[in-house]
Amino acid sequence: MGMMAIGAILAYRPVIDSRCALSPGALCGTHHRVHTVKTYCSGVLFRLVATGLLAALAACNLPVEPPVEPAATEATAIETPVALEPRLLPAAVLFLSGRSGEAQVWQLAADGLTQTQLTNEPAGVDGFDVSPLDGGLAYVSDNQLYMRDADGSNRRLMVDNAAADREAADYYAMQRISDPLFSPDGRFLAYAYGGLWILDLESNQAVHLLNNEIDSESEGMQSYYVPLAWAPNSLQLALASGGPGENRLAFLNPGEEPMVSVAQAGVGPPCCQPAWTPDGELLLASPYAGLLEPGLWRYDPLSGERQALLDGEEGLLEFAGWPLPTEAGVLYYFYASAAEPPAGDPPLFMVRGLAGEREPLREEAFANIGEVLWAADGSLALVVQLRPEGGRGGAVLLAHADGRQSQLLLEDGYGLRWGGRGKVIGK
Repeated sequence: MGMMAIGAILAYRPVIDSRCALSPGALCGTHHRVHTVKTYCSGVLFRLVATGLLAALAACNLPVEPPVEPAATEATAIETPVALEPRLLPAAVLFLSGRSGEAQVWQLAADGLTQTQLTNEPAGVDGFDVSPLDGGLAYVSDNQLYMRDADGSNRRLMVDNAAADREAADYYAMQRISDPLFSPDGRFLAYAYGGLWILDLESNQAVHLLNNEIDSESEGMQSYYVPLAWAPNSLQLALASGGPGENRLAFLNPGEEPMVSVAQAGVGPPCCQPAWTPDGELLLASPYAGLLEPGLWRYDPLSGERQALLDGEEGLLEFAGWPLPTEAGVLYYFYASAAEPPAGDPPLFMVRGLAGEREPLREEAFANIGEVLWAADGSLALVVQLRPEGGRGGAVLLAHADGRQSQLLLEDGYGLRWGGRGKVIGK
Protein backbone atom coordinates (compact mmCIF):
# COMPACT_ATOMS: atom_id res chain seq x y z
CA MET A 1 0.00 0.00 0.00
CA GLY A 2 1.88 3.08 -1.22
CA MET A 3 1.58 6.68 -0.20
CA MET A 4 -0.65 7.36 -3.21
CA ALA A 5 -3.09 4.68 -2.10
CA ILE A 6 -6.34 5.46 -0.35
CA GLY A 7 -4.84 4.54 3.01
CA ALA A 8 -2.30 7.35 2.96
CA ILE A 9 -4.82 9.72 4.59
CA LEU A 10 -3.26 12.81 3.07
CA ALA A 11 -6.66 14.50 3.08
CA TYR A 12 -10.16 13.22 2.62
CA ARG A 13 -13.28 13.83 0.61
CA PRO A 14 -16.33 11.93 1.78
CA VAL A 15 -18.08 9.86 -0.85
CA ILE A 16 -21.61 10.46 0.38
CA ASP A 17 -24.85 8.92 -0.83
CA SER A 18 -28.28 10.46 -0.32
CA ARG A 19 -28.56 8.94 3.16
CA CYS A 20 -25.54 10.84 4.51
CA ALA A 21 -25.40 14.50 5.38
CA LEU A 22 -22.77 16.88 6.64
CA SER A 23 -23.53 18.14 10.12
CA PRO A 24 -24.67 21.80 10.21
CA GLY A 25 -21.66 24.08 10.29
CA ALA A 26 -19.21 21.21 10.45
CA LEU A 27 -17.36 22.26 7.33
CA CYS A 28 -17.11 25.88 8.43
CA GLY A 29 -16.97 25.29 12.18
CA THR A 30 -14.94 27.41 14.57
CA HIS A 31 -13.81 24.91 17.21
CA HIS A 32 -10.88 23.75 15.08
CA ARG A 33 -8.09 26.12 14.10
CA VAL A 34 -7.19 23.62 11.40
CA HIS A 35 -9.63 23.06 8.53
CA THR A 36 -12.01 20.20 9.26
CA VAL A 37 -14.61 17.99 7.68
CA LYS A 38 -17.02 16.02 9.87
CA THR A 39 -19.69 13.48 8.91
CA TYR A 40 -22.22 11.46 10.85
CA CYS A 41 -22.79 8.60 8.43
CA SER A 42 -21.26 5.33 9.59
CA GLY A 43 -21.12 4.05 6.02
CA VAL A 44 -18.95 6.84 4.67
CA LEU A 45 -15.82 5.77 2.79
CA PHE A 46 -13.17 8.49 2.79
CA ARG A 47 -11.26 9.04 -0.44
CA LEU A 48 -7.82 10.48 -1.06
CA VAL A 49 -8.74 13.67 -2.93
CA ALA A 50 -7.16 16.77 -1.45
CA THR A 51 -8.58 19.07 -4.12
CA GLY A 52 -12.13 18.13 -3.20
CA LEU A 53 -11.57 19.11 0.43
CA LEU A 54 -9.95 22.40 -0.54
CA ALA A 55 -12.86 23.21 -2.83
CA ALA A 56 -15.32 22.50 -0.02
CA LEU A 57 -13.41 24.76 2.33
CA ALA A 58 -13.33 27.52 -0.24
CA ALA A 59 -17.14 27.44 -0.27
CA CYS A 60 -17.08 28.52 3.38
CA ASN A 61 -15.63 31.90 2.36
CA LEU A 62 -13.22 31.77 5.29
CA PRO A 63 -9.79 33.37 5.10
CA VAL A 64 -6.89 30.98 5.56
CA GLU A 65 -5.04 32.10 8.66
CA PRO A 66 -2.47 30.54 10.97
CA PRO A 67 -3.72 29.28 14.34
CA VAL A 68 -4.35 32.08 16.85
CA GLU A 69 -1.80 32.39 19.63
CA PRO A 70 -3.44 32.79 23.07
CA ALA A 71 -1.58 35.35 25.14
CA ALA A 72 -0.04 35.23 28.59
CA THR A 73 0.76 31.53 28.92
CA GLU A 74 3.90 31.16 26.79
CA ALA A 75 6.22 28.68 28.49
CA THR A 76 9.63 29.65 29.74
CA ALA A 77 12.12 26.83 29.70
CA ILE A 78 13.68 26.20 33.11
CA GLU A 79 17.07 24.58 32.73
CA THR A 80 19.21 22.89 35.33
CA PRO A 81 22.84 23.62 34.42
CA VAL A 82 25.14 20.66 34.92
CA ALA A 83 28.55 19.62 33.73
CA LEU A 84 28.63 17.70 30.48
CA GLU A 85 28.42 13.95 31.02
CA PRO A 86 28.72 10.94 28.70
CA ARG A 87 25.51 9.98 26.91
CA LEU A 88 23.49 7.71 29.20
CA LEU A 89 20.31 7.30 27.13
CA PRO A 90 19.70 6.74 23.41
CA ALA A 91 17.81 10.04 23.23
CA ALA A 92 16.28 12.68 25.47
CA VAL A 93 13.19 11.59 27.39
CA LEU A 94 10.07 13.71 27.75
CA PHE A 95 7.73 13.11 30.66
CA LEU A 96 4.99 14.61 32.78
CA SER A 97 5.61 15.77 36.34
CA GLY A 98 3.63 17.80 38.85
CA ARG A 99 6.72 18.89 40.78
CA SER A 100 5.97 22.55 40.01
CA GLY A 101 2.25 22.31 40.76
CA GLU A 102 0.08 21.27 37.82
CA ALA A 103 1.49 18.53 35.60
CA GLN A 104 3.80 19.92 32.91
CA VAL A 105 5.97 18.44 30.16
CA TRP A 106 9.63 18.14 31.12
CA GLN A 107 12.67 16.92 29.22
CA LEU A 108 15.51 14.82 30.58
CA ALA A 109 18.55 15.10 28.29
CA ALA A 110 20.38 12.04 27.02
CA ASP A 111 23.05 12.64 29.66
CA GLY A 112 20.49 11.52 32.26
CA LEU A 113 21.02 14.72 34.29
CA THR A 114 19.91 17.90 32.55
CA GLN A 115 16.21 18.65 33.01
CA THR A 116 14.19 21.34 31.22
CA GLN A 117 10.56 22.34 31.75
CA LEU A 118 8.95 22.71 28.31
CA THR A 119 5.39 23.79 29.18
CA ASN A 120 3.92 26.12 31.76
CA GLU A 121 0.17 25.73 31.33
CA PRO A 122 -1.96 27.18 34.16
CA ALA A 123 -4.39 24.26 33.85
CA GLY A 124 -1.62 21.68 33.52
CA VAL A 125 -1.10 19.13 30.78
CA ASP A 126 -3.43 16.13 30.57
CA GLY A 127 -1.53 14.15 27.96
CA PHE A 128 1.01 14.64 25.18
CA ASP A 129 3.00 13.02 22.41
CA VAL A 130 6.28 13.76 20.61
CA SER A 131 6.76 13.92 16.85
CA PRO A 132 9.29 11.32 15.68
CA LEU A 133 10.07 13.67 12.79
CA ASP A 134 11.25 16.81 14.57
CA GLY A 135 10.59 16.31 18.29
CA GLY A 136 7.68 18.77 18.30
CA LEU A 137 4.99 18.44 20.97
CA ALA A 138 1.25 17.92 20.77
CA TYR A 139 -0.57 18.11 24.09
CA VAL A 140 -3.92 18.76 25.73
CA SER A 141 -4.47 21.43 28.39
CA ASP A 142 -7.81 22.80 29.62
CA ASN A 143 -9.57 20.80 26.88
CA GLN A 144 -7.52 22.51 24.19
CA LEU A 145 -5.08 20.86 21.79
CA TYR A 146 -1.76 22.71 21.43
CA MET A 147 1.46 22.17 19.53
CA ARG A 148 4.98 23.43 20.30
CA ASP A 149 8.41 23.11 18.76
CA ALA A 150 10.85 20.63 20.31
CA ASP A 151 12.42 23.29 22.57
CA GLY A 152 9.01 24.34 23.96
CA SER A 153 8.75 27.49 21.84
CA ASN A 154 6.19 28.48 19.19
CA ARG A 155 3.10 27.53 21.18
CA ARG A 156 0.03 27.37 18.94
CA LEU A 157 -3.58 26.46 19.57
CA MET A 158 -4.94 23.83 17.19
CA VAL A 159 -8.33 22.82 18.65
CA ASP A 160 -10.30 24.78 21.24
CA ASN A 161 -13.13 23.42 23.35
CA ALA A 162 -12.23 25.00 26.69
CA ALA A 163 -15.80 26.30 27.04
CA ALA A 164 -17.23 22.76 27.24
CA ASP A 165 -19.30 21.93 30.33
CA ARG A 166 -17.29 19.33 32.26
CA GLU A 167 -20.44 18.32 34.14
CA ALA A 168 -22.49 17.64 31.01
CA ALA A 169 -23.66 14.07 30.51
CA ASP A 170 -22.01 13.91 27.09
CA TYR A 171 -18.71 15.56 28.06
CA TYR A 172 -16.50 12.47 27.91
CA ALA A 173 -18.24 11.06 24.86
CA MET A 174 -18.57 14.18 22.73
CA GLN A 175 -16.75 17.19 24.21
CA ARG A 176 -13.47 16.03 25.74
CA ILE A 177 -10.23 16.31 23.74
CA SER A 178 -7.65 13.63 24.55
CA ASP A 179 -4.98 11.17 23.43
CA PRO A 180 -2.91 13.04 20.80
CA LEU A 181 -0.78 10.52 18.90
CA PHE A 182 1.75 11.18 16.11
CA SER A 183 2.19 8.68 13.29
CA PRO A 184 5.69 7.13 13.06
CA ASP A 185 6.56 9.29 10.04
CA GLY A 186 5.44 12.44 11.88
CA ARG A 187 2.97 13.45 9.20
CA PHE A 188 -0.35 12.71 10.93
CA LEU A 189 -1.72 13.46 14.38
CA ALA A 190 -4.61 11.35 15.65
CA TYR A 191 -6.68 12.49 18.62
CA ALA A 192 -10.03 11.84 20.28
CA TYR A 193 -12.79 14.49 20.26
CA GLY A 194 -16.29 13.10 19.90
CA GLY A 195 -14.65 10.23 18.03
CA LEU A 196 -11.45 9.83 16.03
CA TRP A 197 -9.85 12.78 14.25
CA ILE A 198 -6.84 12.64 11.91
CA LEU A 199 -4.88 15.86 11.30
CA ASP A 200 -2.57 16.03 8.27
CA LEU A 201 0.29 18.23 9.46
CA GLU A 202 1.47 18.94 5.92
CA SER A 203 -1.82 20.44 4.74
CA ASN A 204 -3.11 21.51 8.19
CA GLN A 205 -6.41 19.76 7.44
CA ALA A 206 -8.28 17.51 9.84
CA VAL A 207 -11.02 14.93 9.32
CA HIS A 208 -13.53 13.58 11.83
CA LEU A 209 -13.10 10.02 10.64
CA LEU A 210 -15.10 8.01 13.20
CA ASN A 211 -17.91 9.36 15.37
CA ASN A 212 -18.80 8.50 18.94
CA GLU A 213 -22.48 7.86 19.49
CA ILE A 214 -24.80 8.69 22.40
CA ASP A 215 -27.89 6.70 23.32
CA SER A 216 -30.78 9.13 22.87
CA GLU A 217 -32.75 7.73 25.81
CA SER A 218 -30.11 7.12 28.48
CA GLU A 219 -27.64 9.76 27.20
CA GLY A 220 -24.98 7.14 27.84
CA MET A 221 -22.13 6.39 25.45
CA GLN A 222 -23.28 3.98 22.76
CA SER A 223 -19.90 3.70 21.03
CA TYR A 224 -16.50 5.38 21.25
CA TYR A 225 -13.13 5.47 19.46
CA VAL A 226 -9.78 6.48 20.94
CA PRO A 227 -6.40 6.21 19.15
CA LEU A 228 -4.17 3.59 20.73
CA ALA A 229 -1.11 2.91 18.53
CA TRP A 230 -0.10 3.66 14.93
CA ALA A 231 1.24 0.87 12.75
CA PRO A 232 4.84 1.20 11.47
CA ASN A 233 3.51 2.10 8.00
CA SER A 234 1.79 5.26 9.41
CA LEU A 235 -1.44 4.12 7.74
CA GLN A 236 -3.19 1.64 10.02
CA LEU A 237 -4.19 2.57 13.55
CA ALA A 238 -5.11 0.42 16.54
CA LEU A 239 -8.07 1.84 18.45
CA ALA A 240 -9.59 1.44 21.87
CA SER A 241 -13.29 1.13 21.10
CA GLY A 242 -16.43 -0.12 22.71
CA GLY A 243 -19.91 0.56 23.96
CA PRO A 244 -22.01 0.13 27.11
CA GLY A 245 -20.22 -2.19 29.52
CA GLU A 246 -17.52 -3.38 27.14
CA ASN A 247 -14.19 -2.38 25.67
CA ARG A 248 -12.84 -3.64 22.37
CA LEU A 249 -9.68 -3.60 20.35
CA ALA A 250 -10.34 -2.31 16.84
CA PHE A 251 -8.26 -1.42 13.79
CA LEU A 252 -8.55 1.39 11.29
CA ASN A 253 -7.56 -0.06 7.92
CA PRO A 254 -7.90 2.70 5.27
CA GLY A 255 -8.62 1.34 1.83
CA GLU A 256 -10.04 -1.92 3.17
CA GLU A 257 -13.65 -3.01 3.43
CA PRO A 258 -14.75 -2.64 6.14
CA MET A 259 -12.49 0.25 7.07
CA VAL A 260 -12.77 -0.62 10.79
CA SER A 261 -12.31 -4.20 11.97
CA VAL A 262 -13.14 -5.31 15.51
CA ALA A 263 -10.59 -7.69 16.94
CA GLN A 264 -11.67 -8.28 20.51
CA ALA A 265 -14.87 -8.14 22.52
CA GLY A 266 -15.08 -7.87 26.27
CA VAL A 267 -12.73 -6.08 28.65
CA GLY A 268 -9.62 -5.30 26.68
CA PRO A 269 -7.32 -2.60 25.34
CA PRO A 270 -7.78 0.27 27.83
CA CYS A 271 -6.11 -1.95 30.41
CA CYS A 272 -3.26 -3.27 28.38
CA GLN A 273 -0.12 -2.47 26.43
CA PRO A 274 -0.01 -2.55 22.61
CA ALA A 275 3.03 -2.82 20.35
CA TRP A 276 3.12 -3.27 16.58
CA THR A 277 5.50 -5.84 15.11
CA PRO A 278 7.79 -4.81 12.23
CA ASP A 279 5.69 -6.98 9.87
CA GLY A 280 2.45 -5.15 10.70
CA GLU A 281 0.69 -7.21 13.36
CA LEU A 282 -0.23 -6.02 16.84
CA LEU A 283 0.84 -7.48 20.15
CA LEU A 284 -1.34 -6.85 23.18
CA ALA A 285 -0.11 -7.71 26.67
CA SER A 286 -1.89 -7.87 30.03
CA PRO A 287 0.04 -8.21 33.31
CA TYR A 288 -3.10 -7.93 35.41
CA ALA A 289 -5.14 -10.41 37.43
CA GLY A 290 -8.72 -10.48 38.66
CA LEU A 291 -11.39 -9.19 36.29
CA LEU A 292 -8.89 -8.99 33.43
CA GLU A 293 -7.34 -11.88 31.56
CA PRO A 294 -3.53 -12.00 31.80
CA GLY A 295 -1.50 -12.99 28.77
CA LEU A 296 0.14 -11.95 25.51
CA TRP A 297 -1.59 -12.09 22.12
CA ARG A 298 -0.87 -11.39 18.48
CA TYR A 299 -3.58 -9.86 16.26
CA ASP A 300 -4.02 -9.68 12.52
CA PRO A 301 -5.38 -6.14 11.94
CA LEU A 302 -7.40 -7.12 8.85
CA SER A 303 -9.09 -10.31 10.03
CA GLY A 304 -9.03 -9.59 13.76
CA GLU A 305 -7.74 -13.12 14.33
CA ARG A 306 -6.10 -13.54 17.74
CA GLN A 307 -3.27 -15.91 18.61
CA ALA A 308 -2.16 -16.56 22.20
CA LEU A 309 1.63 -16.41 22.58
CA LEU A 310 1.67 -17.70 26.16
CA ASP A 311 0.14 -21.16 26.54
CA GLY A 312 -0.30 -21.30 30.30
CA GLU A 313 1.97 -24.33 30.58
CA GLU A 314 1.12 -26.79 33.36
CA GLY A 315 -1.88 -24.75 34.40
CA LEU A 316 0.13 -21.67 35.33
CA LEU A 317 -1.23 -18.17 35.04
CA GLU A 318 1.16 -16.17 32.86
CA PHE A 319 1.40 -12.41 33.07
CA ALA A 320 3.04 -10.27 30.39
CA GLY A 321 3.44 -6.54 30.02
CA TRP A 322 5.03 -3.89 27.80
CA PRO A 323 6.14 -5.99 24.84
CA LEU A 324 8.90 -4.86 22.46
CA PRO A 325 9.16 -6.72 19.13
CA THR A 326 12.48 -5.57 17.64
CA GLU A 327 13.57 -5.24 14.02
CA ALA A 328 15.97 -8.13 14.70
CA GLY A 329 13.02 -10.43 15.44
CA VAL A 330 13.61 -10.66 19.20
CA LEU A 331 10.69 -10.16 21.58
CA TYR A 332 11.35 -8.38 24.89
CA TYR A 333 8.73 -7.96 27.61
CA PHE A 334 8.08 -8.16 31.36
CA TYR A 335 6.84 -11.51 32.66
CA ALA A 336 5.73 -13.53 35.66
CA SER A 337 3.86 -16.78 36.27
CA ALA A 338 1.84 -18.06 39.22
CA ALA A 339 0.00 -21.22 40.15
CA GLU A 340 -2.78 -19.26 41.89
CA PRO A 341 -4.24 -15.82 41.21
CA PRO A 342 -2.13 -13.29 43.15
CA ALA A 343 -3.66 -10.86 45.62
CA GLY A 344 -2.52 -7.94 43.49
CA ASP A 345 -0.53 -7.27 40.34
CA PRO A 346 2.51 -9.56 40.47
CA PRO A 347 6.11 -8.29 40.28
CA LEU A 348 7.47 -8.83 36.76
CA PHE A 349 10.86 -9.89 35.41
CA MET A 350 12.53 -8.46 32.32
CA VAL A 351 12.80 -11.28 29.76
CA ARG A 352 13.17 -12.02 26.07
CA GLY A 353 11.87 -14.90 24.00
CA LEU A 354 8.81 -17.11 24.39
CA ALA A 355 8.28 -20.48 26.06
CA GLY A 356 11.23 -22.82 25.67
CA GLU A 357 13.52 -19.93 24.76
CA ARG A 358 12.53 -17.42 27.45
CA GLU A 359 15.62 -15.84 28.95
CA PRO A 360 15.62 -13.72 32.13
CA LEU A 361 17.64 -10.56 31.60
CA ARG A 362 17.84 -9.32 35.18
CA GLU A 363 17.75 -11.06 38.55
CA GLU A 364 15.29 -8.73 40.26
CA ALA A 365 11.55 -8.38 39.68
CA PHE A 366 9.90 -4.97 39.32
CA ALA A 367 6.84 -4.29 41.48
CA ASN A 368 4.12 -1.67 40.96
CA ILE A 369 5.01 -1.01 37.32
CA GLY A 370 3.00 1.85 35.87
CA GLU A 371 4.61 2.01 32.44
CA VAL A 372 7.74 1.03 30.53
CA LEU A 373 9.63 2.81 27.77
CA TRP A 374 12.01 0.54 25.85
CA ALA A 375 15.02 1.50 23.77
CA ALA A 376 14.27 0.37 20.22
CA ASP A 377 16.92 -2.38 20.34
CA GLY A 378 15.87 -3.74 23.75
CA SER A 379 19.17 -2.79 25.36
CA LEU A 380 17.45 -0.89 28.18
CA ALA A 381 14.08 0.11 29.56
CA LEU A 382 12.83 3.02 31.65
CA VAL A 383 10.45 1.69 34.29
CA VAL A 384 7.94 3.83 36.18
CA GLN A 385 7.29 2.38 39.64
CA LEU A 386 4.04 3.77 41.01
CA ARG A 387 3.93 5.26 44.47
CA PRO A 388 2.24 3.08 47.12
CA GLU A 389 -0.14 5.92 47.99
CA GLY A 390 -1.44 6.00 44.42
CA GLY A 391 -1.40 8.57 41.67
CA ARG A 392 -0.19 8.40 38.10
CA GLY A 393 3.52 9.06 38.56
CA GLY A 394 6.38 7.47 40.39
CA ALA A 395 10.10 6.87 40.41
CA VAL A 396 11.67 6.29 36.99
CA LEU A 397 14.36 3.59 36.94
CA LEU A 398 16.90 2.87 34.22
CA ALA A 399 17.22 -0.91 33.81
CA HIS A 400 19.70 -2.36 31.31
CA ALA A 401 19.08 -5.70 29.65
CA ASP A 402 22.64 -6.81 30.41
CA GLY A 403 21.87 -6.99 34.14
CA ARG A 404 24.02 -4.09 35.33
CA GLN A 405 22.89 -2.15 38.41
CA SER A 406 19.62 -0.29 37.89
CA GLN A 407 19.72 3.48 38.32
CA LEU A 408 17.22 6.06 39.57
CA LEU A 409 16.72 8.63 36.82
CA LEU A 410 13.77 10.62 38.15
CA GLU A 411 12.00 10.78 41.47
CA ASP A 412 8.71 11.61 39.78
CA GLY A 413 7.53 11.12 36.22
CA TYR A 414 5.00 9.44 33.92
CA GLY A 415 3.83 9.53 30.32
CA LEU A 416 7.36 8.79 29.09
CA ARG A 417 8.26 9.49 25.45
CA TRP A 418 11.56 9.52 23.60
CA GLY A 419 12.40 12.97 22.32
CA GLY A 420 13.65 13.90 18.87
CA ARG A 421 14.01 10.83 16.71
CA GLY A 422 13.94 8.41 19.65
CA LYS A 423 11.46 5.62 18.96
CA VAL A 424 8.50 5.41 21.33
CA ILE A 425 7.79 1.82 22.27
CA GLY A 426 5.94 0.42 25.27
CA LYS A 427 3.95 3.27 26.75
